[in-house]
Formats: sequence, C-alpha cells, structure tokens
Amino acid sequence: MKEMITRNLGLKIFSIVIAAIVWLAVISISNPEVTRSKTVSLEVINGDVIEAAGKTYDLGGIETISVSYKIRSRDEYIIKASDIKAYVDLSKIYDITNSVPVTIEVVNNKDLFIEAPVARPSAVTVNIEDMQRKSFDLIVGEPQDGYAVGEISLKPSTIYLTGPQNIIGGISSVGVEIGVEGASDKLTGTASPVLFDANGNKLVIDDTRLDIET
Repeated sequence: MKEMITRNLGLKIFSIVIAAIVWLAVISISNPEVTRSKTVSLEVINGDVIEAAGKTYDLGGIETISVSYKIRSRDEYIIKASDIKAYVDLSKIYDITNSVPVTIEVVNNKDLFIEAPVARPSAVTVNIEDMQRKSFDLIVGEPQDGYAVGEISLKPSTIYLTGPQNIIGGISSVGVEIGVEGASDKLTGTASPVLFDANGNKLVIDDTRLDIET
C-alpha cells in the first residue's frame, strides 16, 4: 500500500497542483472580477465651519459623484447606490486651492467589494463667498392702461435680503405687483416680493442661500 502511495509521488503532486490551478481558473472565468460604477449623492459635513465665519459656500453645482469599484460578476446585481456614502468634510478644506477630498465609505455589503471604491473626481473645489445683508425699499409698478391708483400703503415698506455677495449684487430693486383690474374700491391683501435687475427685468433666483426677510 505504501509503495502504491509513494510511487510516482512527484507526478501525483504535480497533477494535484495542475488540477487546483484549473479549478481556480474555471471559478475565475465563470465568476470574474468586473469594474462597475454607481452615481452617489454627495453629502457635505461641517459646513458650519464656513458659515460661522460669515461666509457661504457651494460646490459648483456638483450634487452627485461617480464611484467605481471591483466586484464579482455574480454579486454585481446586489450592490445599490445606497450601499455607498460619499461626502466632503469642509473642515479639511485646502486653503490654497479651496479643494477638499471626497471620502467614500461602504455602509452595506462590505464583504462583496474586492477593493475600496474610488471617487471620480477624487476632490471638488469649494466656492466660498462673503454673505451680505442689504435693505431694499419696496416699489410698486404702474397700473395697466385705463386704471389709476390712489394712495398706497405697504407694510413693511422695506425688506432685507441676505445671501451670497454675487447674488445680492445682481439685485437692483425689489417691488410688489398689485392687480387692480376690475377693482372699484379699496384693495387689501398680501403680495410676494419681486426681484429686479438694473434693467428692470424680473429675476428668478432659486438659490436656497438667498433669504428674504419679510
């Protein structure tokens, strides 16, 4: 029996090694590594560091980030964007370039990722501006043809706008629009402020950092 086991021992060991290599190759071919990517929402933390200095910031319109990762092909359907967290920490901003690295964390299915996911781009530039607070006297436009407006009383007659300096600088005046068509007596009510540029054109500003104190 011993002679049967030891006979051609080197050849037998070689055969086992070859069989193992072939087995691994078959497994690798049937379930290979693949590179995939997900679009992940980009979060901001420690933004209060900048706000505490009387400034505001934006990421140049970047709200999502592309994250690439390696995974086995049989597992790729399991991974969802919610398994990955992407964020920038504004307390780590690099003063010279105002850039901050994008940090990636895997929050679910960590064991399925072959390597740590990578963000593209790996850093973003933060635009930092001074905040400005400015008062505007409310104005009322002319009525339509065929109508005349008597005494007008606005409460308040002045409002304050607070926001990034470049936005406040583009606002020349603030007014209210009062519809008088069909009216034959005193009108009362509320009206939303309307923003105008230096040419009298209406401005539509959807930046959430603009605060209108009414």
